[in-house]
Amino acid sequence: MEPRLEEEKNPLGLYRMKQGDVFEEVCAQCGVPALAVIRLNRLKRPPEAGEFFCLPQGRYSVHTVTAGETADSLCRTFGVSENAFAELNGKEIFVGQTVVLPCENKG
Repeated sequence: MEPRLEEEKNPLGLYRMKQGDVFEEVCAQCGVPALAVIRLNRLKRPPEAGEFFCLPQGRYSVHTVTAGETADSLCRTFGVSENAFAELNGKEIFVGQTVVLPCENKG
């Protein structure tokens, strides 16, 4: 597998699966939760050797929705725009759902 992709070397964040690649391991090496890649690419199955997928640029974390939380409250709490949240998670969320949240780069 290739080392972590850098924006300067791969501005579009594209990755091509190679024979023997494991999707979750590729995501981990690139520092992106697999769930973020799945949602961004609307994957129904893991990509196979030779197939491309987009890696979201930036840092992401995951959060499990608890009772009383809404998409709007999560956006406010984590400082995420509604559009960015909806692009990764949809507009409707439910208790127990794992959502992907973009992290702001500070540094």
